[in-house]
Amino acid sequence: MAATSVMLWDGPEGEIMPYDHVPEADWSVNVCYCCFQTPIPATCTYCNCTAYLAEKFGNDSIVAPTTEAAPVVHNKTSSPYQEVENPAGGAVTSLIDLSTQPARASCGIEIFAGDDPHVVTWCRDFNDTLPPQMVEDVLNFDPSADFHTYKIAIDFEADEVVNLPGCEFNFDDNNPPIHAWTSLKVFQMTGGTDLNFLFNSFCKLHKNYNWWMTNLQCRDRYIFHGGFLGLDNISVVDRGCPPEGYTIKQADATTWMALFAISMVQIGIELIRHNFPSAVDIQKDLVRYLKDFLCISNQLNKDIDNGGMWNPEMTFYNDVLVDQLTEQNIPIQVRSLVGLLPLVACGTVNFSGIRCTEELKQVLQTDSIHVCGVIIVISIVGLLPLVACGTVIRCTEELKQVLRTDSIHIMKQSEEDTYFLTCVPPERITNLLQVLFDEEEFLSNFGIRSLSKIHSKDYILTLPVRKNTTENPETFSLTENFTLHYAPGEADSEMMGGNSNWRGPIWICANYILLDALEKIYSGLGSRLTIQHPAHQSRISLDLAVKDVCKRLVSMFLPDSTGARPLHGDYKQFTEDLWKDLILYYEYFHADSGRGCGASHQTGWTALITEILYKLYS
Repeated sequence: MAATSVMLWDGPEGEIMPYDHVPEADWSVNVCYCCFQTPIPATCTYCNCTAYLAEKFGNDSIVAPTTEAAPVVHNKTSSPYQEVENPAGGAVTSLIDLSTQPARASCGIEIFAGDDPHVVTWCRDFNDTLPPQMVEDVLNFDPSADFHTYKIAIDFEADEVVNLPGCEFNFDDNNPPIHAWTSLKVFQMTGGTDLNFLFNSFCKLHKNYNWWMTNLQCRDRYIFHGGFLGLDNISVVDRGCPPEGYTIKQADATTWMALFAISMVQIGIELIRHNFPSAVDIQKDLVRYLKDFLCISNQLNKDIDNGGMWNPEMTFYNDVLVDQLTEQNIPIQVRSLVGLLPLVACGTVNFSGIRCTEELKQVLQTDSIHVCGVIIVISIVGLLPLVACGTVIRCTEELKQVLRTDSIHIMKQSEEDTYFLTCVPPERITNLLQVLFDEEEFLSNFGIRSLSKIHSKDYILTLPVRKNTTENPETFSLTENFTLHYAPGEADSEMMGGNSNWRGPIWICANYILLDALEKIYSGLGSRLTIQHPAHQSRISLDLAVKDVCKRLVSMFLPDSTGARPLHGDYKQFTEDLWKDLILYYEYFHADSGRGCGASHQTGWTALITEILYKLYS
């Protein structure tokens, strides 16, 4: 008998069927459940239902089942037996009562003490349409020897690869897959001790990663799409619904997957470092994630004409439309956060102190511009793309094998077994940082714009019409224009509903993830990397540039000599005594004035200004 038993069920008390675990396997359980049908058959498959049910429930006084129909209450569960209490002990002795409708969907835990301590977790299906599912685990202590506290965690997990729901507007819309990065950040910010949280996240994110790899890869392998990805109207076309006859390849989707891969490496190393037991081969997974990171980085950095996302004319990353008729790659030549995001996929990893497999060593020792050694770079670069930088982690021998790959994306640093992984080659990092810290491009008085100010002049994309019509072949000689221009405040287009705008405004969430990445780039590459900053006459280090952006963001929330704060715009009542200390958390902010726009209660991400204050004064 179990020393401790816990049961959960879906019906009222007194109408449940517990599960009594016995070590001996009941061979007939999988073939005799047809005996629980209504009406009860005399025989089914290889079973004599009369003998089987009597033996199973210990009821010697039952009437032999017949094939006659029995009364059934519709839409409820039914069972030929009812579990009853018998104060005298012994087996169930009640007669069959098909009028009783006990609910039988339940789960439970049984803990056994004695010479063979073990725990059994089980679940019974609705109406026992399937045999009970049971897992038995051995305990390394006697649960009856002392008082113990048990934590029961109920988790519902999909068996197949899954996507995570998008925003409330449409759950089918894809959001950026940054959950691995955020899981690692939460783990680190809360003390770095909750390994159960980190491992559970790793297992679930492994399935989500597979979903992205399976469903959102483009025809060119390791290039991805995904729709709006949280950036609504940032492009000249609706990225979730490209013009008819065209498909889209997205620089941000591809970058997020590179960040996903490197974050999974960092999580896996953290688990290995703490010798955390797992049911998966984490080392084998690390090799896969590292290889994927290198493949994604290599593909992303190909010129657009060769299937990649790099536009050598703009020295910038672009989304690409693919004409399905001609298979031509057409760059969307817009300077936006989309093209800066590739800097996000980078990070420092430290594999010292962990036993690595040979395969992992081979990848780590790759000769690659994405796996970099001691870095001597005169000028720094990096915008939103730097988010993938992570804290120093450790690795295994097998992972080192992967980092031996011939790739510009791996840089070996001076410290033993320490590497800096970057999706963007160093010379292209410089290109991106130059526009990031240009006040005529992305840098405003109040932070980093979502769209470059150079688009104050309309950008027009002209596409051949590819509507599928056989009635009018001349349609294919027509063209259609798509227009985008810089809008620093509210949206002036109706794309994605028109209530959000990524064509210029300041978004605290985007600035935060960018600044966080820039800090990690600075810690990973050091003060050798400098930038030309408009507020300084000489080149400055990246950490000073980060603090300058923080000051610009915080200035939107600070009162001037009259008590007015830029974020409140022309609302003068916020300068009055009763209102002066009330601050609204707007959805986004006018890039030229700092005025709050959109929803005024967007604490979900605008409250990140407190983290930016910490960066500024820490």
